[in-house]
Amino acid sequence: MEYKQLAKQLLNYRLECELNFNNELRQKVISAFKELCVYGYSGSLTPLDFQFNKLSTKAEINKVITDLCEWIFDKQVEYSDKSMDAVIDAYDVKKEITAEEFINDYEYGHTDKERIRTYANRFKYEAEAWIASALIIGEPMATLINQFSANIQNPYNNSIFNQAVKDRSASATRLKTRGKSYGIGRYVSSLNSLKRLGRAVIADANKRSIISAYKQIGAKGFEVYRGSSYPCSLCDSMVGYHDINSIDAMPPYHCNCVCYTVPIFSF
Repeated sequence: MEYKQLAKQLLNYRLECELNFNNELRQKVISAFKELCVYGYSGSLTPLDFQFNKLSTKAEINKVITDLCEWIFDKQVEYSDKSMDAVIDAYDVKKEITAEEFINDYEYGHTDKERIRTYANRFKYEAEAWIASALIIGEPMATLINQFSANIQNPYNNSIFNQAVKDRSASATRLKTRGKSYGIGRYVSSLNSLKRLGRAVIADANKRSIISAYKQIGAKGFEVYRGSSYPCSLCDSMVGYHDINSIDAMPPYHCNCVCYTVPIFSF
């Protein structure tokens, strides 16, 4: 099989891993939300006083969040390993680092586990606001769960929240701030942030394995090709030859990038 065809197959498999991670993550977040709803609806607080930290079950609630963090990390490792192994098997080379080792070293200002915890805590605030809102307007738990599942990426722009937020005396943190929080960046939804992090980790692990494979088969560099016709000046600027040690030149260059590479053995 020629290298270009192989590269496309490996790209498609990496994208499949990212998609499967995202789908499983969504279902896991919904499952965690259901657990939090049980604790929320069984509490003795009035709707306006509702906050997770005021409940007698706050330790159990915190465990739901901790378990979610651990599950996310394990899933990142699972799908990163699959993506890396596909590269290693395709080029018949040695696997120089495991996905878990790579992810434990993965740091851009914060470690991967720290980022997971940050986004999971945001999910906790989102869930608190959802539950408090539903209690304030008298929605049953089954309706709340259905609404959450349908609007999971819009935690502060849905009919339940928009009705409840009118009452400024609510105690839930994100109801008091009307859904606003400073310093969280563009991805307001915790699910979107966790998806984006997962995709980045899986893609970077895949990138690491490709560089390793190219070096082991004796490549001097790699050629970058566009994987789509979608206009992107960044991707256009990276097309062409790069030295084997130019790790930053290895795609993907952004979260929707589908550029790919082939090894080059002579200048």
